[in-house]
Amino acid sequence: MKKSVLIIITTILSLNLVLSQEFKIHDNGLIYSDTTVKKLKTIVEDLNLKFKNCEINKTYYSLSHSIAHIITIKGNKAKEAQNDIDNSISYEDFVIKYKKDLKLRKDLILRYKDVNYKDEEYVGFTSTLGRTKLSFSNRAHLFTEKLKNKWLYNYYEKTEYSDESISIMYFIDDFNNKKIADKYADLINYSDCMIDTNSNLFRKNPYPSRSYYEADSNSKVFLLMQNLSNQVMNEIDSRNVSDELSKEERSKLFKSVLDSLYHNKLKTNRSFVMKVNLAIEEGLNDSTSNDSFEDFVMNYISKEKALELKRSRYVIGYCSMDNSPRYHLKDIALLSAQTAKWEVFLRAHLNVMNDYVARNSDNSMAWAERKTYLKELEVLDINVIDLMLGISLRIENESNNHYYGRISRIGRALADLSEKDKFEEKIFSAIEDSQLDNLNRIYLSYLLLNYHYHLEDESRKTDLADRFEKALDSFPDFIAQSLSSELE
Repeated sequence: MKKSVLIIITTILSLNLVLSQEFKIHDNGLIYSDTTVKKLKTIVEDLNLKFKNCEINKTYYSLSHSIAHIITIKGNKAKEAQNDIDNSISYEDFVIKYKKDLKLRKDLILRYKDVNYKDEEYVGFTSTLGRTKLSFSNRAHLFTEKLKNKWLYNYYEKTEYSDESISIMYFIDDFNNKKIADKYADLINYSDCMIDTNSNLFRKNPYPSRSYYEADSNSKVFLLMQNLSNQVMNEIDSRNVSDELSKEERSKLFKSVLDSLYHNKLKTNRSFVMKVNLAIEEGLNDSTSNDSFEDFVMNYISKEKALELKRSRYVIGYCSMDNSPRYHLKDIALLSAQTAKWEVFLRAHLNVMNDYVARNSDNSMAWAERKTYLKELEVLDINVIDLMLGISLRIENESNNHYYGRISRIGRALADLSEKDKFEEKIFSAIEDSQLDNLNRIYLSYLLLNYHYHLEDESRKTDLADRFEKALDSFPDFIAQSLSSELE
């Protein structure tokens, strides 16, 4: 019985897969058809007009950050260093005493609240240019405390795997933020205008799922798809189909029989229609929907209902090579585009671009195969440069449900941009602008570095690197040195 369900799952889904591409590419070179693109462009025209005419007076502030000396000591001096800090040693005396034992650098520091695996709230401190992190449970006061000229550290005892060590931050300044200048606030506003902050990608409380998930054998979804699959296979068996048919030929035959069965018999069968409606209701409210059922609903019942079913669950990938989560997002984007649900479409498409999915593991070997699909946004007449910069800036008082992009993925996407000169002028202007806080200038520098890495034009890459080195003169030395090393 389960075999028949697997047959319909793998057969229907195989119709959507193209072995040479991550997603099916239409004749226009995009993953969306011309008809779908036309619908979306109409919505974008209205949104661009709305943005031009709306007056947004919100003031944004950068993330609160500080500057600290980062110190690492490994070995038998670590415990002694801890004791000296506890006894209020001065920074100058500390550096002199441990000069031969320490590693020292300066960095921008962010602090945040989070919950650990023990469900304990902690305050964390993380460096921007390096990878140093400190965390402190049951010390909530650190999130608001003034820390200028103060020490924080995490001491690690010796284990069978590592020597004892201590990671230290000595704060040169208190945490503070900076008002975002209007021209950068406009970028944030544009992203909020395009990416509806009042909507969510998934329905409330979506449940985790596998793309090839088998529903509970007692569920209405399972029983419906089992019965439907058996009817199709019985019809195929009655035709004495050759065993030598290719997978593609079998898929086409399955689809043809299913079409005939539905339109000539099941479509007007009141009992079947009732079972479908009950299965849809169950799929929306319980953990029973799956790809095969959603594809059936999409092709024969309603694209709107299929979209809601897909938005009722999120897919978890087994491993790096499992693209099921990305297919699920792409299907949500496609269905929302076809049904003109822009507020869902753009979040889904951007999640594909940013690879915001759940996986049990993720090996870097698989990253190259995951495309960003930037040209799908360019063809819609979105101001892609402003949108990408708007979701790259980091702010403290963002709108509820504001969308943040992943710097590495956005940089890779922008390497496919048609207006590279325009982008480079705009991002260099921001990187060199002292009106913008250093933290965001660093984030935009990382964006540029990722863009540079993925460029194919070697001449452009060389010119860009030279220009970036000159732009670093506008930074404090410790920032410039760290960013310069990223190009090496």
